[in-house]
Amino acid sequence: MNLERYIRQTTNDGKTLVDFLVDTLQGNTHDATVSHRFKATEWLAKFGGFIPETEPAKPARANAKSADKPAKADEKPPVTEKQILHFHIARLINEETQDGKTCIDFL
Repeated sequence: MNLERYIRQTTNDGKTLVDFLVDTLQGNTHDATVSHRFKATEWLAKFGGFIPETEPAKPARANAKSADKPAKADEKPPVTEKQILHFHIARLINEETQDGKTCIDFL
């Protein structure tokens, strides 16, 4: 069993994680500091789709081979299991934070 699948199974498809982050954000987690609440807000905003993901810059290749063909503009890479998981968690975060309202109220 791979790690992502195991995490999904043991956290009710990420709902347990989202609930914990929302509880932390709202100050309902024992001994949560303001720093913890800000971090919970950051993660909820990031994985909830409120902050766009930026792709790391690709290093320039000194001697690119002519055999390397650029991808066609209309071709899309296949959807990965990780992207599906992020989408599912983002949906849960949106539901649990009233589309980010809980995060904004905290800030």
